[in-house]
Order: sequence, then structure tokens, then C-alpha cells
Amino acid sequence: MSMNLKMNTMVTRPLAAVVTVAALAGLGLAAPAAAAGPGVSLAGRLAAGRAAVPPGTQLWEARYAGPAKDNAAAAMAVSPDGTAVYVTGVSYGLGQRGDYLTVAYDAATGGQVWEARYNGPLNGLDAARSIAVSPDGTVLYVTGQSYAGKSRLLATVAYSAATGAQLWVARYGGPAAGTDLPAHVAVSPDGATVYVAGTTPGTISGYDYATIGYSAATGARLWAKRYNGPGNGADYANALAVSPDGAVVYVTGSSPGANSHDYYATIAYGAADGTRRWVARYAGSSTVANDAYAVGVSPDGNTVYVSGSSQTSRCGAGCDWAWVPTAYSAATGALLWSATAFSEIGAAPAHMTLSRDGSTIYLAGQDYVSTVHAATGKVGWVINFAPVDTLQKVALSVATSPDGTTVYVTGYAQVTGGSENYRTTAFSAANGDQLWTANFNVPTTSAHRNEPVSVLVSPDGTKVFVTGTSSSVIGKDYVTVAYGG
Repeated sequence: MSMNLKMNTMVTRPLAAVVTVAALAGLGLAAPAAAAGPGVSLAGRLAAGRAAVPPGTQLWEARYAGPAKDNAAAAMAVSPDGTAVYVTGVSYGLGQRGDYLTVAYDAATGGQVWEARYNGPLNGLDAARSIAVSPDGTVLYVTGQSYAGKSRLLATVAYSAATGAQLWVARYGGPAAGTDLPAHVAVSPDGATVYVAGTTPGTISGYDYATIGYSAATGARLWAKRYNGPGNGADYANALAVSPDGAVVYVTGSSPGANSHDYYATIAYGAADGTRRWVARYAGSSTVANDAYAVGVSPDGNTVYVSGSSQTSRCGAGCDWAWVPTAYSAATGALLWSATAFSEIGAAPAHMTLSRDGSTIYLAGQDYVSTVHAATGKVGWVINFAPVDTLQKVALSVATSPDGTTVYVTGYAQVTGGSENYRTTAFSAANGDQLWTANFNVPTTSAHRNEPVSVLVSPDGTKVFVTGTSSSVIGKDYVTVAYGG
């Protein structure tokens, strides 16, 4: 194993990023509503909306403390019409193990609309990991890890997006008892199928990728597929995406080879029945480790993009890692190009998003933000995420505006004499110029930690949402913040 992050069994691995241009509606990045009347361009509508609030202005803050003030946010989604923001993660009750805790907020005010808890049948630790919204905005899907005695299973829950009422629960466990690790949930473009990717133990193969298709209407399992790499070792699935036409599901992660080195391993499955179409394994020049964290599909469905990190040297004083995006033929899995976006000491997931037109890949990982030309793999601008006088900084999520002009990156930053705080920065997509920066909750004691997990943009581009966890000596809360876009 290349990273000790893989050994966590309590769903504490950094959240893998995933983007599918065709599924942007489910991520809150659908085409903006035509509120300005016919004949008004997309750019005109976005500019009109932004003019009302200066970019980077904090609009609202929403906190969820729960009964025991012990909560950790894991993921966020925005409704296709932009009226609601959903946050999920884990929340402990008084004297209880953790539950999935999903909260809906009014996107305009930050007011809480509803909350929903999921406590598994054995009243053990249940922790949500990923969230998705149906294309029509009526149903919310949450997947995570649920206690099952000697095992922890992948449990997926469907809720009414309007009320939070539970619609169905689907549970999946591998063939061997152990700890299942959830990765991602996504919905087909037609809203008929829900796909879940994660990692579950096999009987003789160690950990394997597990990919499952469910009926979105009932939660009935349609198919389940496993992947054990040639090294017969621990294969970890980290991200999932669906093709624009809904015909193919792509899953990526890390998988050891026969030489024990870890590879990016990306698999294409037929969405209808889970038939495996191809497997693409990539190690590049690294003879140590390669970990893929994000997968995306071009708008025309012809290219699959995978981003991750590649360890370029053995660890001495520090481990050298390169952030390496790759592109594959969606039809065959053939490697089209690979690129080194940036390198640094220390490993963290390389988060990725695509521009709306599919021409550019935006990456954020640890200290840097960069662009890569999607057709050629040529690296564009590379920007330091936070000032050099910051004691510690990690970029954790990246998103783009609907009109493609702005890149938003959030992460945490620690400054001299202060504690960690959310740091959200808007960059010009054209040249990387910093447009604005917002620091949230910079307390006076080092006991506070504020770490975001996700940044998303409203469909009309007027709001930027950031969610994460704020911890102090008195507990941990979900904290979601909205800024002018």
C-alpha cells in the first residue's frame, strides 16, 4: 500500500473527486435558469445575477451541531434548480453510535429545511460518504458505511429531496466479513439508476473494487461487479462517473500489480448489466505507487479523464509526489496522454473538475492549483493555493462557474498565531489571476480547526457554497457557508 490513508476503516480518507459533464445537473452545475427573459445570453444572465452581490461576499453561514456536538461533514450537493443545498456526513447522538446525518438548507438564506438520520439495523457506527441528486431534483441519494456486526457494509439511502422522508435503503457487503469502504454515488442521466462504488473484502483476494447498480425507484439491486487486480492485493475504488448518454459507468482507484507497485486502475462497465468493457492500468515512470482519485467524462463521451498522484521517489526526508492526470479512449481504454501537472513533497488526493465545454481540466492538490488542456495534456498555469507565509495549507475541492470564466478552490490554511480556517479562492480560468479570497472563521485559539470538504457553484453562478467541519474544545459542527459568486 502506498498511502496510510488506505488503512483507515472509519471513512476518514479524503473524499475522492468526480465530475461528469453530463451529470452536472445532479451536482448543482446545470444550465442556469432563464430568469432574465428570452434572447439574453448565458453570460448576460450570469453577469446580471453577480452584479447584485460583490463576488466573495459572505451571504450566510449555517451550522449543524446535533444532540452531542460531534459531527463531521463528508459531502455536499446542490439541487438542479439551485434552491437547496444538501450536506451529509456522520453525527453522534447522546449515548449513541454515529448515524448518517443529511441536512437540507434553503440556498437563498441558509435556513435549515429538514434533517434526516439513518441508523442501521444494529445501532452501530453509520457514516455517510457521498451524496447525489436525481436529475429532476426530487430524490436525494446518500451512500456510506454501516455497521453490520462483524462487518461494515455499503449502505445507500434514498430520501425525498423536499421533505427528507426515507424512501428506501439498499445494503451491500462483499463475500468476506470485514470493513467495506464507500467511495461515491452517482445517478444516471435519465434518473432511472443509481450507481455506487466502494471497496469490499473478498474471500481470498483481499480488498476489491465493488460497483453496484440499483433501481432508483425501489433500491432493488440490478447488478454488482468486483475487480481484483493482477497483484491479488488490496484494490481501492475511489471515484465513479457515468457517461453522458448513460450507457457506461467508469470506476477508478488504485490497484497493485504483480510487482507489488500500485497502479491507477480504471474500469468501464456497461451501465445496463455491469458487463466489463475494458480495464486501463497506468503507472507511468513511478516504480513505487500511483493512486487515482478522480474520474470525469468529456461532454461528447469520447474521452475519460483520471487524476491522481504518483510517487516519484522512495521516502527519505520526505516523499516526492507528482500530480498526474491521464486521458483514455472511452471506447477502448487506450491511453491518449499523461501529464505531470505539478510536483511536491507529501501526498494528497488530486481533485479535478472539467470546464463546461470540456476543453480544460482543473486540478487542485495540497499546495497547488493548475490547468491542463483536455485534448493534448499540455499543462497551462500553475498557481500556489495559498500565500507562502501560510504555515500549512491543503487544497481540498475545486469547481468552475457555469460560464467557464472562474475556478473556485477551497481548502484549509493555517496562519501564524491562528488556527486552521476555510480558505476559498476564485481564480481567473484564463490565466490563474486571483479574483478574490474568503477566509472563514479565524478564531483566536489554536484549538479550533475548520476544514472544508467541498465547494460547489449555484446553477446561475451567483453563489458559491462551501461545506466542512468546524471543531473546537466544545465539539464539532457541520458548517456550510455561501459566498457571492
